[in-house]
Amino acid sequence: MGFDPQNLYGVVLAGGFGTRLWPLSRQGRPKQFIDLLGGGRSLLQQAVDRVVDIIPLDRVLVVTTERFAADVAAQLPDLAPENIIAEPCGRDTAPAMGVAAEIVSARCPDAVVVNLPADHYVADGERFRAALLTAAEAAYDHPVVAVLGVPPTFANTGLGYIEVGADTIEVGDRTLLEVARFTEKPDAATARAFVDSGRYLWNANYYTFHVDTFLASLAEYAPSLYRALAPLRGTADRAAIAQVYATVEAAPVDTAMTEKASNIYVLPADFRWSDVGNWNELYAVLADGWAEPDGTVVVSPRPELIIGIDASDNLVLQATPRPIALVGVRDSVVVDLDDGLLVAGRAQIQDIRQVVERLAEVAPAYC
Repeated sequence: MGFDPQNLYGVVLAGGFGTRLWPLSRQGRPKQFIDLLGGGRSLLQQAVDRVVDIIPLDRVLVVTTERFAADVAAQLPDLAPENIIAEPCGRDTAPAMGVAAEIVSARCPDAVVVNLPADHYVADGERFRAALLTAAEAAYDHPVVAVLGVPPTFANTGLGYIEVGADTIEVGDRTLLEVARFTEKPDAATARAFVDSGRYLWNANYYTFHVDTFLASLAEYAPSLYRALAPLRGTADRAAIAQVYATVEAAPVDTAMTEKASNIYVLPADFRWSDVGNWNELYAVLADGWAEPDGTVVVSPRPELIIGIDASDNLVLQATPRPIALVGVRDSVVVDLDDGLLVAGRAQIQDIRQVVERLAEVAPAYC
């Protein structure tokens, strides 16, 4: 008996903070809850919208922290309360995915789970859904964990990279490639070498697996985490979840399991994707269709009040309309909010982390 799409579950991970998009995204207002792309839907809502045609809401679970459970419920009012998994505290992706896998396994022992980050941009929903179904079929027919990999377009140092190996899995007319190695956020020279080699893909973190395969991999490669999940076997109430999080250690799924496992395969993506991880990534997404002739992207209630004189290739995002003049300014980001102002060169955009760290010392309310 082959893969039954009725057994496909989606687990949306929505517990991150996204401080690289300060001052818009903050600890109390993470980017997944923001309409970052100006379409009237938050990134979280878009993540669910993209899959609802193949994974209805009764088979979608959202993992978040208790702090943001009410935000998830407000943004996804048709999602059943029992499908919101509220972590007492953040423990990174390995525990979150492990908890979700146990809960799904109790509901459907033959389930295939698609891991869905809550804060990404995907340009072609139809191709994206087709890729997920291909990965799901591979994960059902073979004891593997399938992940989507994006062909890199530049030497991005903020993403993980996947080196492909020689072995393959064929699903219809699509080919999944063996994962030889994961490398997380390499330096600029290494990232450039990866891109030039043609053997690497960006790790989009869309992991797909049969629940038995994933839990068996945790038992082998992350035994302490697997043992910590024991209270969830047979129940998924809040007390059991709290018991798990009282003992489990924080760990990303990459270091806990996938970087060690030999049964990981990657499906190269054929759609445009971005993790919208910083202001440069947002500029790249919005510039495709929004940019003015000088390359500037303006997101403002009154874009005519943004005046550029000998200025180009800037991103200007504004909440409350007031004039902003950019004179002789190029390749910069200006984010003008009621409670924070950012002016940064796009080449130094990664240094925003230092801003947040400094604010945490002097004015944590603004982090």
